[in-house]
Amino acid sequence: MKRRTFVKSGGVACLLALSGCAETSADPSSQQRETQTAETGLTTVKGTGKLADSEAVHSGWIHLVRDRDRYDFTFDVRIAHDSKTGVKVNLPQSGSGTYELSLTKAEGESDPPVSAKPNSGDREYGTRIRGSASLAAPLDLLRVVSRNEELVKLDKQGGVGQMRQLSDPVSWS
Repeated sequence: MKRRTFVKSGGVACLLALSGCAETSADPSSQQRETQTAETGLTTVKGTGKLADSEAVHSGWIHLVRDRDRYDFTFDVRIAHDSKTGVKVNLPQSGSGTYELSLTKAEGESDPPVSAKPNSGDREYGTRIRGSASLAAPLDLLRVVSRNEELVKLDKQGGVGQMRQLSDPVSWS
């Protein structure tokens, strides 16, 4: 078995194991596993429901490390939103050597008007997304964007692994 296949399989197994942890930050019955695009092999596990206390959950990070001719990318992010909002995750290659992890509202959703912002009890609701992908080298830039706002970006730094912290949770209210 190739190392890349082993690492990818191990990453998916870890994500599935993590999706069953007691401190999931969302109702376990609402968790969904999704696999997208052959280009990046993006695999995600999403759980939607009441968010657990930030102290109990270790989320809000992205990690990127080079593995020969690919980059292994993993992330764990929580989005605080109202109970009527869904989250869509995409990881397209937006140019030569440039990728963008995009967190947007699911189709058919729209931003609530300012006067209809969620009440304080609704802000405890949200979605936790854990994922992994294998990105082709050369990789010059990886951006994480939430509703058209850049949260963080990673530049190419050779074979050194990079880990960045994100807001936890990212607020959509």
